[in-house]
Amino acid sequence: MFTRCTANPDDPTNSSLKSSHQISHENEEEKKDTESKKLQNPTSYKKGEVPRYLKERNAQLERDRQERETREKLEELLGFKDPKCPPGHMLMPPDELQHNLSDMETKFNALVAELNRMPVSNDSYKIRQRSIQIEKELRELEGKIELYKTKRVFVKIPEPQ
Repeated sequence: MFTRCTANPDDPTNSSLKSSHQISHENEEEKKDTESKKLQNPTSYKKGEVPRYLKERNAQLERDRQERETREKLEELLGFKDPKCPPGHMLMPPDELQHNLSDMETKFNALVAELNRMPVSNDSYKIRQRSIQIEKELRELEGKIELYKTKRVFVKIPEPQ
């Protein structure tokens, strides 16, 4: 009437006959196997060599550092670092400053010489107008020369076309 179901004790798949100690021991071995597979180095790993991603990152950092240094040097030359420099302006280079100053002084001396050659009596309208124009130009040049004699002159940055 009733048949007794007997399990084969040698069957490894039959867990009903295994002790709890055997089952926990097998689970620990499986965990160790999966952990050891996770800890294995990838096939592209080369011992003692810097990884490619670190080389690329270091190269990028070096490029950024060099770019920042060149930008800072350029800003220093153009006067952007100067707190007195107004926005949209740059510091005029010293050689250009000296060149412009000498040109203005030459023009100033030429205008003074022309004014000295004019007759003392301004009889005609043309001579009177020319002397007024020369005096006006001399006043403008005097102001510019005083400005250029300072060591720092800021000029407007030309807009790109």
